[in-house]
Amino acid sequence: MFSLTNDGTLFLFVVGFQCRTSCLQLGVEIAIGLGVERGFCLYGDTNMTMNQMRRKIPLLALALFGLSLSVKAGWQLPEAESRRELKVEGAGSALVTATTTVFLDDRSSGFILMDAQDKPRPFALLNRLGSRVSIHFEALPGESFSLYPLATTALPPPVVAHSSGLLHQTRTYNGSEVKTIEEFNQLWERATPQGGAFEENVYSAGNPFGPNTNTLHRYDGMLRVTKPGVTTFCVASTDASFLLINDRLVASWPGFHPVADGLDGSKRGLLDLQQPGGYRFTYLHANSGANSFAIAAMVAPGEKQHFVIGPEFFSAAAYAFVGPLIGRDGAPQADFIWENRYMVTIRDHRLYDMLFEAPAFKEDPAATYEWEFGDNTRASGAKVEHLVFADGDFPVTLTVTSKGRKSICRQTIRVAPRYGQSEDDDNRALALLERAVRQELERGIQPEGYALISHGYFFFLREAQAAAFAPRALAAVDRIPAADLNPMMIELALGVQQVDEQYELAESCFRVILDLVKEPQARAFAALHCGGMLNLCLNRPEDARQLLSSINRADLDGGGQRLLDIYLADTALILDNFATAQKLYLAIPKPFALIADGKLDRAVMFDYNSRYFRLQNLLSQELYRESLAELDMIEWDIPEERASPRMNLLKVQALVGNHQPHKAVVCIQRALLAEADETYNPKLRLELAKLYLDMNRLAQAKHQITLIRKESPWTQEELDARNLLKVLEEKLAEGQGKF
Repeated sequence: MFSLTNDGTLFLFVVGFQCRTSCLQLGVEIAIGLGVERGFCLYGDTNMTMNQMRRKIPLLALALFGLSLSVKAGWQLPEAESRRELKVEGAGSALVTATTTVFLDDRSSGFILMDAQDKPRPFALLNRLGSRVSIHFEALPGESFSLYPLATTALPPPVVAHSSGLLHQTRTYNGSEVKTIEEFNQLWERATPQGGAFEENVYSAGNPFGPNTNTLHRYDGMLRVTKPGVTTFCVASTDASFLLINDRLVASWPGFHPVADGLDGSKRGLLDLQQPGGYRFTYLHANSGANSFAIAAMVAPGEKQHFVIGPEFFSAAAYAFVGPLIGRDGAPQADFIWENRYMVTIRDHRLYDMLFEAPAFKEDPAATYEWEFGDNTRASGAKVEHLVFADGDFPVTLTVTSKGRKSICRQTIRVAPRYGQSEDDDNRALALLERAVRQELERGIQPEGYALISHGYFFFLREAQAAAFAPRALAAVDRIPAADLNPMMIELALGVQQVDEQYELAESCFRVILDLVKEPQARAFAALHCGGMLNLCLNRPEDARQLLSSINRADLDGGGQRLLDIYLADTALILDNFATAQKLYLAIPKPFALIADGKLDRAVMFDYNSRYFRLQNLLSQELYRESLAELDMIEWDIPEERASPRMNLLKVQALVGNHQPHKAVVCIQRALLAEADETYNPKLRLELAKLYLDMNRLAQAKHQITLIRKESPWTQEELDARNLLKVLEEKLAEGQGKF
């Protein structure tokens, strides 16, 4: 944040956040470079030295530093409507390379940098992400500049030449094998510039400017030698790498290869550095694969162990502080910075945590800040957080209203994944999912966000949250990308059935696929599972048969075709009769034959009995979900078991334990249609009466109790039914349930 005092002194307040590219780190480095000895912070120790602050940065959530810079008077470019002040950190008389980042309004295509002598200062492009432009230029420590954004000026290209700092640049190429420096240089000239930054050393585990694959890396800097003598230089890299000192090749590892074999320092070369001082350092790296590692190491004279060449061996680049944007009249202009702080990736869907911040209009505490994002959402406040769910460029507009005057800034935000952005922090990812749900409810999200939220909740086993979000996704189906509909809705349809048996909600998800998805295989899969659910969970066999009969068998794989035959037999059990269903069940091929050559296959029988006893054992341990999986395996191999009263009693036990009472009711109703003897009918009716009683469906419970007493007198089930009748009468007396 910025404040302009009456005597023309600009106060900089750098707000920092706990993240890798912290503004707080920036503030500390600026302060140290400008000779500020002490600062203050809102959290942590107060009145710390700058070096203490640097050490405490990871512990601070928010810090505020103040330091003064003088503002240069005079408007050097009449055609410019606004300008910023820059000041290079440090002090001294030797030229350094200064680097900084500027956020350009979309009305400006570039800018001109003017020094105190009214002369343009050349600069080179480091990196550009939409409106975010990073540059480097030559300057004296402590030198001041004016930066004038213009609509008629283009940004310059990247260059390698610079006075200080270790410059890292990358370009994309065709991924071919590189065996010599000459090949590298030829590829570099033809390659597409990607990005650049000043690094502390060559010790990289990825490409900070884009995908690792098919990337050329070039590091250029000045190596500071304090101990002359024979020095060993080592390289380690994925694919080709070359290390040069004063343009002389010292160590190389050409071709395609993994990094592992070079970590022992064996890819090395010797060079006699006879004098202390600075030496030109160049490291070239061609990387073709998905992994990217680049390491430059050395063995100092008289030593044996190699080590990574640290930042103390390289000259450093200076940082140029960028002041606020002001107009011709000296009034502040609408302006903002943005940061892509974090990324969550789930099933090729991404969520980006973006921060947008505008400098405060100090003279007007009542100033308002209104944001318009490129996804048709809005927000208010000087600092806002916004979640983005798609890669690419999108516009952001900030309108500041101060004392009746409106000022507008429009920028293009470029969102793309970068190395180190996703740290696999489950707690942070879940917190961002919750924020995404709130943002969708309060101001909206991009269409790609619905699939990420839904997949994210299932990924973290938050089925209840996924089911709660499902109605929001259903309300947005017209906006959701077509490619997301099937995988998202099929997962929701299958998942919400396990959350309070939300079968109607699951049916709505299935219907989206049937109505909107064009792929025949996807539609057949949805129809298959929706039909099974309609019959087995919602007790709508007519609808189930109609849907199942509409499926083209050729659109299902082998397993799907078998399941279709099983589900059609299930509907026949209810709509036709047991004999018809049994005939259909028996017609489904089995993976084994119980009777072979007129004899019982004892191995097959033993396998069946083993699985049956395993099922009972799982139920006795109350492992109900595992029990259902075991039941599915038995019924898959022996479909006629689906009509078995004995097996259905076990299934009811598993379903009730898995909190699926409605499906258990349908299961018993189906089992009662089978030709069961008097041993099983009262057991089935008793379980059904218990379920109805728990659901407070008292009339249906009483009907089953009456049938038990009528059909099975003087049995244990009839005695249990009498006790259930007492519970039913107590519920009626208390006014519970329906009758």
